[in-house]
Amino acid sequence: QPIPTFPHPKRDLAFLISREVEVQQMMRVMRATDPLVRNIEWFDTYMGKGVDEDKKSVAFHLTFGSNDRTLETAEVDTVLERVKAAMAGAFDASVRS
Repeated sequence: QPIPTFPHPKRDLAFLISREVEVQQMMRVMRATDPLVRNIEWFDTYMGKGVDEDKKSVAFHLTFGSNDRTLETAEVDTVLERVKAAMAGAFDASVRS
């Protein structure tokens, strides 16, 4: 693949979600949210102190990008909010702070 012409901003996001939901299901929903979501990398799952027994915390690195322009911070933030809303709608997931 050619080196991207425009920078690809990254954000980390962790969700509190039911233990039954699989990482692949989560990634499918996030990827389908917006074409500016270029890559999703799962990097952590935590179950234990501070997380309800029926929940888990799942964290991802999200990469955003466009082929024709540099994304503004506000654009990335808007897509990130769409991802959060899609996850809440699909799985009743909440963002872990």
